[in-house]
Amino acid sequence: MEFNFADRLRETMDMRGMTQAQLAAASNQKEPTIHRYLKGKNKSPQIDILVKMASALHVSADFLLGITDQPNGSYDLSVEEDILLSSYRKADDDHKTIIWSALSLYLTDSQRGSLLQSGAIGNKAGA
Repeated sequence: MEFNFADRLRETMDMRGMTQAQLAAASNQKEPTIHRYLKGKNKSPQIDILVKMASALHVSADFLLGITDQPNGSYDLSVEEDILLSSYRKADDDHKTIIWSALSLYLTDSQRGSLLQSGAIGNKAGA
């Protein structure tokens, strides 16, 4: 069976819980560009666009190109980790706050500091 970049891109977006608009924003591309790849109008991406899309989707460029079937290379996630990540990406801001509250017991000070700095969590007690 011949490899189809559009199919691999769509499957990866679904696996990561990303919409076309989210991928466009995360990869610093215009939404019509992503749309053309998904519809197969652009058969293979330019290298710089490929790298940005792979980074935004947290997969290797080799995976998007069909060179490997391992999405994360050496960073392969367990099924449970992939489900958690995909579910988190689908959550709205209120639900993300709940998720971080539940995880706050397991964060190191360094992780908590990084999350505070990024704005992912607020500076509240227990968060």
